[in-house]
Amino acid sequence: MRGIWRWLAALGLLACTSQDAPPAKPAPKKTNPSAWKEIETPVAVGRKLPCAQVVAVDKIGAAVGYALEVVDQSQKDPDATSVCRLMTGKPPGKPKKEKGALEAGEELATVTAYCWYPWSVPEIKKRCTDQGEETATDIGDINCVRKVPAGEHERFVVTVLEPDTRCKLVVNPGPANYDLALTKATAKALVETLDKDSLKPPKQ
Repeated sequence: MRGIWRWLAALGLLACTSQDAPPAKPAPKKTNPSAWKEIETPVAVGRKLPCAQVVAVDKIGAAVGYALEVVDQSQKDPDATSVCRLMTGKPPGKPKKEKGALEAGEELATVTAYCWYPWSVPEIKKRCTDQGEETATDIGDINCVRKVPAGEHERFVVTVLEPDTRCKLVVNPGPANYDLALTKATAKALVETLDKDSLKPPKQ
């Protein structure tokens, strides 16, 4: 009888040790607070800026040698912070018609500002080189030039990373503007007149 109880006890012990142990609870994942931080952009995403804030018409006009007027077309591009069409106005005094000069009422360039993304030099450089554009650092933190065939001529689209605001500015010359120097001068004047104060909402 005593042998039977010993056999039953051993069998019970064997049954207990053969059962699967409860699975261990996985260690809680460590959260990274910085991963939830909102990306800082030059302008709040979705907020449009009127061209009067982005384009200093008088100063840019003086830099490029034209009296300028601006037409705000920001609502036409949902992805842009501002779209500003720069038109040549009537120059003071008797106008001088020079070869290659724009007539009054012609488009100098359309300036498109992209300020809803934290642009960087490497990113813009890669985008430009991937598209076969020439890059340089003589205007802004980096600038690119894209050649666009236009019949017997070429037009030059200049993209600039503005160093103070970190906005990407695309200067697309008007249909009759084939002058790279003029388009780059427009881009340079934009960079020199645009700053962080220009992006602040107007005081009520």
